[in-house]
Amino acid sequence: MSAMRFKTHVIGLVIAALFQTAVLGAMIHRHHIELTTGEEVVLQSLMRDPRDFFRGHYTRLQLAVDRLDGKDTVIDPNLGHGTAYLILDQAEPFWTPKSLTNEKPGNGVFLRVQVLSFAKRNQTTGDDSSVPSSNTVRVSTGFERYYAPKTRAQFLEKVNQDSKLGIILSVQPNGTAKIKGVSVDGELSYDETIF
Repeated sequence: MSAMRFKTHVIGLVIAALFQTAVLGAMIHRHHIELTTGEEVVLQSLMRDPRDFFRGHYTRLQLAVDRLDGKDTVIDPNLGHGTAYLILDQAEPFWTPKSLTNEKPGNGVFLRVQVLSFAKRNQTTGDDSSVPSSNTVRVSTGFERYYAPKTRAQFLEKVNQDSKLGIILSVQPNGTAKIKGVSVDGELSYDETIF
């Protein structure tokens, strides 16, 4: 290999490495901005500690807003499967669901969710059927797993048995969110900040 070709090869590798570093840096910066600039929302959760062979220990989240009851939450009668918007009300110690709609809200704090299933309760017999209704709706917020070091995941599982566990989200104006931390009985227990 001539000296000129070697030099060109090295310059190409350096440019590729710089480009990859810039992309990674931009991703980290964006994640940091999303964690620090959104509306802070705390949702109640139940947790348990399974293990993923590839990614390690995680806590399985079961958020209180994953199952919505039409008696407590206004549910759009035209709601279908797919993307919907869960409008939240601020309350202590946890935010509560106010309404679920197909239409993206113009203001307020809301989460973009996926509608998974509907259940209609028969008023006379109490039977359930799989037809769309405003009685009960299951949604996915996208927060089914929270990865943590083994000791932290096991601690959160044990704490959950006797305490009120909350997931702290940073919610952006478009309804997307990132997990910012975990609270136990209203106190910050684990912070997800990058820097």
